[in-house]
Amino acid sequence: MKTMLQNRQLTGGLQRISRYISYWIVSVTALVVLVAAITSPFAASRLSSKAIKDVAGLVTSSTLYQMTTTENSYFQMGLGEQRGVGILTLENFLQMTTSIVVGDHRSLLGNELPGFKLFDSEILVAGEGTNYTNMPIESSPSPEALGNNAGDSAAGSQNQTPETNTAQTPVETLKTDGDVVYLYFTHTRESFLPQLPGTTNPDLAMNTSYNVTNVGDSLQTALRNAGIGTAINKTDVTTILQSKKENYAKSYTASRPLVEEAIVQNHKLQYFIDIHRDSQRRDITTIDKDGVSYAKIAFVIGGENPNMDANMALSNAIHGKLNALVPGISRGVFAKSGKGTNGKFNQDLSSKAILIEVGGVDNNADELNRTVGIFAEAFSEYYWEAEAVQGGTPPALK
Repeated sequence: MKTMLQNRQLTGGLQRISRYISYWIVSVTALVVLVAAITSPFAASRLSSKAIKDVAGLVTSSTLYQMTTTENSYFQMGLGEQRGVGILTLENFLQMTTSIVVGDHRSLLGNELPGFKLFDSEILVAGEGTNYTNMPIESSPSPEALGNNAGDSAAGSQNQTPETNTAQTPVETLKTDGDVVYLYFTHTRESFLPQLPGTTNPDLAMNTSYNVTNVGDSLQTALRNAGIGTAINKTDVTTILQSKKENYAKSYTASRPLVEEAIVQNHKLQYFIDIHRDSQRRDITTIDKDGVSYAKIAFVIGGENPNMDANMALSNAIHGKLNALVPGISRGVFAKSGKGTNGKFNQDLSSKAILIEVGGVDNNADELNRTVGIFAEAFSEYYWEAEAVQGGTPPALK
C-alpha cells in the first residue's frame, strides 16, 4: 500500500514537472517568434501603432467587454444574456485567426479577388435601405474620359439655370464674421450623364464644363443666403495631376495644398467640405418624396485619420437633420481605409472636415439643386445650434 502511494506521488510529480517544462518550451518559443517578427529586417510589417490597432480590430467589442469582467465582476451585470457565455466563441476565434467575419462575405473574398478591397468600406451610420451592396463607389475614370473631357461641347449648352437653382437667389447679409465654410473638389471633373448629351457610359461622366463645381456654386449661394459666409475653390485638380504626370489615385495629395493654403490664409474658416458625386446608378442615388425626386447624399470618413471620431460626429449630426427634413435623403456615414483608397481624404487637417457624395452619375441638375437646398438647411440648423452652444466662433483646427 505504501509503495502504491509512493508511485502515485512520483507519477503526479513527474506530470507536474512535464507540464511546467511544456509551458516553458511554449513560452520561450512564442517569445523567440515575437522577437524575430519585431526585429527581422525582412519583416513585411513592423510592430507599430497601426499594426496593433489592426490586430485589436479583429477582437469584437463583446469579447473585449467579457475580458474586462474577468478582472472586475461588477461589469458582469452589463452582459445580460451573454452572462456566463465563454469569452472565446467559435465566431470570435475564426475572426481573430483568419480575419473572416461571419455574415460578411467580403471578409472571405477580399484577400483573394484582385480589386475587391475597393469595396471594403465600413458602414458607420446606415441610412434607409443602406447595406454592403449599395455603398458609395469612388469614380474610376478611363484615360479617355480624363483626356478628352467627354461631352464638353454639348455640356456647355446645358449650363442653363435649372429649376430651383439657388445660385440665382439674391444673397442676404451675412451673419458670420466672414467666410467660415470652405468648399473644394478633389475629383473636380466628376459629372452627371443627364448634363452630357450623347454620353451614356458612366465611366465617361467626367467634364470640365458641368461637374460637381456647379453643385458647389449652388451650395455656396444657399449657405450665404442662410447667413453663413462660404468660400469656394474650383481649382481643377485633374489639371494639377496632369501637369505633374501623376495618376488619378494621387488626387487627394494634389488637393491637400488647397486646404492647407486656405487654413493659413483665413483662420476664421471652420468647416471644410469636399464635394463629390457617387458612381452608383440612379436606383441607389435617388429618392422620390411626394412626387418630387432628390439626389441622395452620402458622407465618407477617412478611416486612417486621427480626427475620424470628430468627423464622424459632425457627419452623423448633419445626416440626422437631413433625414428629418426629407426621410431617406441621406444614405448614411461610411468609413474607407486600407489598400485601394486614400484613407484620410484630407480630414486629418481639421476636426470639422467632411466629404459628401451628392447624387450619382444619373442625377439631373434639378434633383441636385433640390438636394443642395436641403443640405444647406440642415447644415445651417446645425451651425447655428453649435454657435449658440459654444457662445462664439469655434477654432477651425484641434
